[in-house]
Amino acid sequence: MDDSSVQLQHAIALCTRLGWNVVETASDGLDALLKLKKSINLPDLVLLDLEMPGINGVALLQELARLQLHMAVVVLSSREASLLESVGYMARQSGLNLLQVLQKPLTSAMLEQLPLHLPSASNPTAVQIECSEDEFSTALAAGQVISSYTPRTVLETGLVKRLSAQMVWLHPEHGPLHAAQYANQIADSRIYLQAYNQHLDTVLSQIQTWASKGLPLSVQLDLPAKLVASPLQARTLLAKIENSGLSESAICFEVSAQALAQDSDAMLPALNILRIQNIGLAIRDYSVHFDWVRYMGRVPFNELILDREVLDKAMYETLSLVLFEQMIALAHKLNMKVTIDGLSQLAQWQMLKQIHCDYAQGPLVGTGLSAAEIAPWLRENIDPLRQLAHQAEPHSPQI
Repeated sequence: MDDSSVQLQHAIALCTRLGWNVVETASDGLDALLKLKKSINLPDLVLLDLEMPGINGVALLQELARLQLHMAVVVLSSREASLLESVGYMARQSGLNLLQVLQKPLTSAMLEQLPLHLPSASNPTAVQIECSEDEFSTALAAGQVISSYTPRTVLETGLVKRLSAQMVWLHPEHGPLHAAQYANQIADSRIYLQAYNQHLDTVLSQIQTWASKGLPLSVQLDLPAKLVASPLQARTLLAKIENSGLSESAICFEVSAQALAQDSDAMLPALNILRIQNIGLAIRDYSVHFDWVRYMGRVPFNELILDREVLDKAMYETLSLVLFEQMIALAHKLNMKVTIDGLSQLAQWQMLKQIHCDYAQGPLVGTGLSAAEIAPWLRENIDPLRQLAHQAEPHSPQI
């Protein structure tokens, strides 16, 4: 949607070059609104110019929100960054699925890097299913609940020294489900805690196996709120680690900022018990509002994990990038290492190196590996990851 025929044809050409089917165009806001209202099947993506005669981009965004037209939207404009940031905030607050606000001129690289992906399975906002204790118990007995591993790379070098372990349910109907998608209703149950303890035992045993093969890998695990709230359970976890003969650095437990929001004071004793024994503690923040900051000085975390929505916003929004960089600097001043989840593009890797992020994981590195796949995966990917780290080296401008 653009009142400039030149800009409109340029956008059409870029979309066509990428293999996207351009189903409709509009030269002003009213034309666009009428066509969207009449459309039987809404487009997957709308490219919207901010400055148009009649109904401008701001008014059109408000109308799209009022009509609850659910489609991805990208706003385009040559106006100043502060205005674009404000429009983006307004659109998201109104409930629109705004992917990005981009400054013209539009390029194919901008379109290629749009976050046109499904919600992350690790994100608690992803689609969830209802699950009873009996259903989960049956799945556990059938061997459908497995430990799945995601490699984490050192952004500076491309080396992989840690894996993130998830308790994944290979659901016969819904496919692989992460705990955030099925565990809400059973998280406090005995069967779920039993499954988690089995998961931890499996991970500890696997770390020993990898070490025996010359692969000194550490593993990070999500820590259920029920366990975090129990000092006794924390001591049980410590006993498991001690009995495994592994060093404390082999394991890091992850707690979400959203779980802490429920009752952080109740979780402090268990977290302090773990940290005083030098067990790593990471806080994962799914929010783009950096909720983790409120727990600093209260909870002894030594690592920070930020979700891919933060990364997506930082790639295109100046204010988001500035805030992201400041959060990393703050974490470093608090002696915390920072990991970003959702790395999918070389351009993201380069940006993360520029703002001194420490680690990353995501599709560009590798996801959803079984224990048996880790060793061959490392052999096959050690050189490609090093090459990616080298290619992501920030380049000085030529004068």
